[in-house]
Amino acid sequence: MTLREQFIKLAHENINKDCDVYDEGWQFESVMEEYGKYFTLRKASKEETLLRSYSLVCTLFPFLFPKIGGSRSDYLAKAVADVLYNLGISLTVQAPKEVRFKMIKVIHGKAYDYNVILHDLKKYGFDLRARG
Repeated sequence: MTLREQFIKLAHENINKDCDVYDEGWQFESVMEEYGKYFTLRKASKEETLLRSYSLVCTLFPFLFPKIGGSRSDYLAKAVADVLYNLGISLTVQAPKEVRFKMIKVIHGKAYDYNVILHDLKKYGFDLRARG
């Protein structure tokens, strides 16, 4: 089983255990289908790297879930991020300009203050406004 397959399997298991989002695994699957090819998963041992990945997922994923918002999207993102952290996996994002622009539009449409979200994502290693 690849690292990606293991992550997806365990993320679904963790989502299913959460009484607030147990029926929302399809939302995670949707994110992985649409954006997964832009996610790089690697084993990591440094606490700083794991926390950065955890924060990146907790910040980005709630906006990428197609049909869930508010605190439930936060719970769902945390269920996914917990798996990364517990398995010692870092997640980074490398997306082309048109995909980053699409993400910016989605975040702008859902976030209370999207500039704060974009700033936080940059702090966690994903600069949506990067050129190129």
